[in-house]
Amino acid sequence: KYDFRPLVEKSAQSKGPVIGNLGEISRINRIFATVKIGDAIVGNLAVLEHKRPFTEKDLEVVAFICDLISSEMQKNHQYFNSRKVMLENLILDLLNGNHPRKENILERIKYIKWRMPSKMYVLAIEYNSYEDTFSLIPYISETLKTLLVGEEAVIFENKLVLILGCGEGVYLNGQELSAFDAFLKQATLKAGISQEFNDILELRHHFDQAVTAISLGQKVGKEETVYLYEDYGIYHMIQLAGVQHDVLDFCHPTVLKLKSYDREHRTEYLKTVYAYVSNMKNLIATAESLFIHRNTAWH
Repeated sequence: KYDFRPLVEKSAQSKGPVIGNLGEISRINRIFATVKIGDAIVGNLAVLEHKRPFTEKDLEVVAFICDLISSEMQKNHQYFNSRKVMLENLILDLLNGNHPRKENILERIKYIKWRMPSKMYVLAIEYNSYEDTFSLIPYISETLKTLLVGEEAVIFENKLVLILGCGEGVYLNGQELSAFDAFLKQATLKAGISQEFNDILELRHHFDQAVTAISLGQKVGKEETVYLYEDYGIYHMIQLAGVQHDVLDFCHPTVLKLKSYDREHRTEYLKTVYAYVSNMKNLIATAESLFIHRNTAWH
């Protein structure tokens, strides 16, 4: 009957309790607040107005109640020793770089019985279009688990992060990602996937790769929902080189002349050359990518 989601989101965004109403369907004002442990939202609290209007003092009382619930939950031995929480904390520590000793990380992995895949990828999903829409994150996470094999999802730096695992000889490709790609299109989300790795201590590095793939993919004008870092690694290399040198210094003079000619005569010869090289000098594939007849590409 009631859609509390907008007010739940507002309380999450404001970092404190807020007063709201549901309009004509219910004229009773409510205070909405979130219960947190660290940076994680573990619950929502709603208080109904009764006999008198809310005051600022009520907001302070609700904030105090939220802190009290959080404090009591943290005393709960079962909560902090649940595998889910320990796994999430481990992943967040790895992303934050909080692992002074490899032995300590390996001991934590062994304790929670985390079976490390032989090959891993980091999947990072941007959800900026939802602002801080925490109520949608569990839905996104659960949906992804039905499409891809991964561990618990965590939220880090405004990204939904999953570690995808697969066996040797198995590679992520368009066919495997088709259902996931369709889901992202429907939800208007963007995702980046890192290169494969097998050392969990490299998690932060590969998270950066996944985020970089999204950024570079959009910069080069690719209208995709899933950006694979392996497709944009060369752009990343050029970007890093550009910090120290003018990347045009590495460009062959003929390429610059062709670019200048295209600009002056409004042609697309450089685009054709790029397509030819990208398609491993295959004329048929080049023509198809340019939507022209292969004889046209040859001439």
